[in-house]
Amino acid sequence: MTTAIIGTAILAAMLLVLGLNVSRMRGVTGKTGGSQFPSDPASGLLKAIRAHGNAAEYVPTLIVLFLLVGAPGTYLFGIGLAVAAAFSL
Repeated sequence: MTTAIIGTAILAAMLLVLGLNVSRMRGVTGKTGGSQFPSDPASGLLKAIRAHGNAAEYVPTLIVLFLLVGAPGTYLFGIGLAVAAAFSL
């Protein structure tokens, strides 16, 4: 269960950091007069928005799976699979 809780905390922290990065990039872009809704794939803001969006889609599901797999009575193999799924993001 400890591994599942640690994995959950890491995923939640990653989602928070990605969200803060989007806010930071919006501030930088706003100061330079750039668009807050970029369409250029090379834009740092667009990359930050997509990274946060993708994480927001998958992290909640992985957190639930971590806690289900990490429940007492589950096998170590299941925890290994949960950790591998998180690293495949």
